Amino acid sequence: MGDPIKQDEGKTKGKPKVKPVGNPEQQSMDNIRAVLLFAFFSAAVRLLALVVQRRNPA
Repeated sequence: MGDPIKQDEGKTKGKPKVKPVGNPEQQSMDNIRAVLLFAFFSAAVRLLALVVQRRNPA
């Protein structure tokens, strides 16, 4: 009776190892999101810098 439980535990331990193999798509989407957010914020910072320079001409 105790052996099947150990086998089930082994199966459940083996399943999570298979799940990360299917995650590269999510990781690529996260990378794309990170790049888009970086581009957006960098553009926003540049626009802010331009506005500040125009308000305060040196």
